[in-house]
Amino acid sequence: MDLGNWRLDTVDGGEFMLDGGACFGVVPKTVWSKTFPSDGDNRIRLASNCVLARDGKR
Repeated sequence: MDLGNWRLDTVDGGEFMLDGGACFGVVPKTVWSKTFPSDGDNRIRLASNCVLARDGKR
């Protein structure tokens, strides 16, 4: 995507797993597990997506 002199691109950084309880804190597992199902170790899958911004000079 171009934004003025800037070119913005997304970079896929892959996926990783983190403990769902640590991510959502005091929110009960019955609430967050509907959207983010966990594995046997209570870990949820998260994505690492980045934005690369270039202006042609850097």
